[in-house]
Order: sequence, then C-alpha cells, then structure tokens
Amino acid sequence: MSVDILKLKALATKAKRDQYDYVALNDYGMAVPPATVLELIAEIERRRQVNAEGCKPDSSILLSSASDSNVAPFPSLDKEEGCKPDLNTQSAKLGGTPIATQLAARDVLAERARQIEAESYTPERDDQYTSGQLADAASTYAWWARSWNLPYAECTHAPTMWPWAPETWKPQPQRQMLIKAGALILAEIERLDRQKAREVSP
Repeated sequence: MSVDILKLKALATKAKRDQYDYVALNDYGMAVPPATVLELIAEIERRRQVNAEGCKPDSSILLSSASDSNVAPFPSLDKEEGCKPDLNTQSAKLGGTPIATQLAARDVLAERARQIEAESYTPERDDQYTSGQLADAASTYAWWARSWNLPYAECTHAPTMWPWAPETWKPQPQRQMLIKAGALILAEIERLDRQKAREVSP
C-alpha cells in the first residue's frame, strides 16, 4: 500500500483547523488506519538511519514490511562500513510495547496535557471532583465511542450520565472520544494517588 502524503497532509490540515469539524476529523481518521501509520514510521526510521550516520539502509526495510511480523525488529547495518545505529531509531517494539500501543498512549498523554494547558483542568481542579465525576465523564465518552456505528447514535446533546454542564459535552469521532476517555481515566487515577498520598502523609 502506498501513502499519498499530499492528500494526507491536506486532510490533516483541514482537521487541525477546526477540532469540532466532525466531517473533516472523520475524513482524516478514515485516511489514517494503523497500516498507514506503520508505513510512515517505517519510512521515517529508514531515512533516519540513512541520514544519521551516512549508513546504507538495510534492504529488508520496506514500507510493506511494517506490518510483517516475520521481519526482524531492528535493521542490520553494514558492518564493513563500521556504521553505528541511530540511537533514535525505534524498533517495531520498544521495551516490549508495540508501536501502535506507543502511539495510542502518546495520544492519550497529549490529550491529558491539552486538558491541563488549554482547558485549565489542573490537578488542583481535578482534586475537587471527589464524587467520581472524572470516571463518569470517561465512561460517557467511552460509551459514546462504542455506539459510534449504531444508527441511533445521535449524541449531539449531553448524555444523562455526563457529570458537568451540557455545553461542556463535545462529541467527536470515535478514536478521539476514546482518547478523551483515556485521558480522563488517567486524571482520575492521578487524583486518587494524590488523595492517598495526602491521607498517609503526617
């Protein structure tokens, strides 16, 4: 499968322009399946290896190999040239964690940072939600994401389980809703950890 970089860039630019343009976000999400992401990562790693030390790329590194589980996770370098691997080059697995999982985790962490920085959902503010509001919000986003493909899933209005004001309900494409749910779960875990630390400290 080949990746149309210009088309992907155009879709990403349009989606980035307005985070509430559900059509643009959906078009971009549909254009970036896991196979496309893995192909792009494989190409970036191949170029990084070539550029970092002037090494020849291993001939086994192909865009199509990103999804092939039989390919060795690290490319072999031409030992006769005395090349050293680029330490920034990631394998198909890093510390036993598949790249797809790393990308998902990165997106959840980025959303958590966005909630803090852009929407002022700071740890201090989260500490006020002692009745499970963060978990309720995460559950609501996750439930809505589950219902994404169902014909009756018209969720433009805040569901009854939503713990905050209706205007704070912001439905988005399925993956983005799951990312928000993950970030809210992380926020609730962090809140519980802070609460426990306060309880045990003198």
